[in-house]
Amino acid sequence: MEIKNTNNQEIDVWRKKDVIRQLFAPTLTNDEFMFFMGLGKSMQANPFKREIWAIKYDKNAPASIFLARDFYRKVAQSQPDYKVHRSFAVYENDQFKIKNGVPDHEFTLKNRGKLIGAYAELIKKDIDQSFVLYVDFQEYNTGRSNWKKMPATMISKVAEAQVLRMAYQNLFSGTHSEDEQDTIENAFKPASNEYKQEPPVLEAQAEIVPDNEPLKSTLFDQPKNESEENYHEKIEQFLLAEFSNEEEMGDFLEKLTGFPDKKTGEIVPGKRDFSKLSNRHAQVTWHKIKKEFGLE
Repeated sequence: MEIKNTNNQEIDVWRKKDVIRQLFAPTLTNDEFMFFMGLGKSMQANPFKREIWAIKYDKNAPASIFLARDFYRKVAQSQPDYKVHRSFAVYENDQFKIKNGVPDHEFTLKNRGKLIGAYAELIKKDIDQSFVLYVDFQEYNTGRSNWKKMPATMISKVAEAQVLRMAYQNLFSGTHSEDEQDTIENAFKPASNEYKQEPPVLEAQAEIVPDNEPLKSTLFDQPKNESEENYHEKIEQFLLAEFSNEEEMGDFLEKLTGFPDKKTGEIVPGKRDFSKLSNRHAQVTWHKIKKEFGLE
């Protein structure tokens, strides 16, 4: 994805191939990673903004590439022939049918009964027939996480993502939406975990601390190759991808690397220049970034 800074210089977040691979696609084969990069670059999807990511659940199965639901929306809505799309959950007491490819849905807000599925419809300009797709709740429900907390929202998101893929197959072919990730993970549960991405050993809850204060003991339990990583470079790449000018970078970093004074309780401003961070402070800062931006 191309980002322009205040000097009108173009910044390509995909230019650091090794960094992208380590953060977002560490278990992919070479061919899978090249496809992942090619797809991301061609669609201008920014992995640092969690618009695209890839996971290989099993060594004998192709890697799964995921796109954020909001990214599907953004790309579809930018197409010249896009007009409108919508999605709704369907309950057993609703009056719902699809006749001649057109959904007819009536419901009240009381006694809708059991959730049974969702549908989505997308209409393009100058095309009489809309794109309509219905998904069954039982086929996608994992009974955990957000599927347990807000099932209607989740199944509606699945329907929405699928109709966007169906309407723009040339753009989204070979991808999955974020809302399908739980379902795909469940399908690979019996498979070996050898090729499944696991959370890093480093404790993501570690707090930012001043350079003269010892880090939590869990930070010293890392493998050697983890401690040898260039955290300053990782932070730099993230900042370049996420912010358009040095002022924004400095404000973000200053807030992130600040810490509370033990005596007064007031927040001591952090550093505005990542190169001024000590190695261990850069390490904690990077893992704080990963946690807050979902880069784990």
